Amino acid sequence: MKMLTAKEEEIMGYFWEKGPLFVKQLLDFYDEPRPHFNTLSTIVRGLEEKGFLSHEVFGNTYQYYAVVSCDDFKKKTLKGVISKYFNNSYLGAVSSLVKEEEISLDELKQLIRDVDSQNGARVPTGVLNEMLARATARMQPPSDKGRRLKIFYLTQASTRPPTFVAFVNSKQLFHFSYQRYLINQIRENFGLEHTPIRLVIRERGTGSVGAKDV
Repeated sequence: MKMLTAKEEEIMGYFWEKGPLFVKQLLDFYDEPRPHFNTLSTIVRGLEEKGFLSHEVFGNTYQYYAVVSCDDFKKKTLKGVISKYFNNSYLGAVSSLVKEEEISLDELKQLIRDVDSQNGARVPTGVLNEMLARATARMQPPSDKGRRLKIFYLTQASTRPPTFVAFVNSKQLFHFSYQRYLINQIRENFGLEHTPIRLVIRERGTGSVGAKDV
């Protein structure tokens, strides 16, 4: 993952918070004097070249959306810090925080309890699919050559880690970026910030066609 400038990270923050946006909508988030439209357009196109954004065509304009989530960006940034300063040791990083009293022993114990609880969490199917309806309304599933991905429903198959099954019309249309978006929606809506989540994709009438741990 490529590094972002401060301005690029600021603009990504709007996409992470607001969802898909047209460049002209970004102008509304700035106080006067606002940046020029062309300046924002150049930065957005640069973010697409770096693999952080993609777009859908609406007439003669583009609506951009994030293909790298805020959580993914944080993880990659943290991974770089741990690699550079802690010799790739996550335990060393945690030990350093405890040693410097940035994390108390009680907070560490609470984190372990949270991880264990979330790892065994179950989400009712009805609630899960209400979340799916909101998520797909907020960001349309991707399409290719006039055919759009349909996610018929989600269900949870197992725990430890929480494993969800998505029944779809076409696995080819279920792009990686939309899988990450859906997983992050599950994570945010059901308080699963501290556990891996597995997503299994099934086409109607077929068996499992893919699984992803995130």
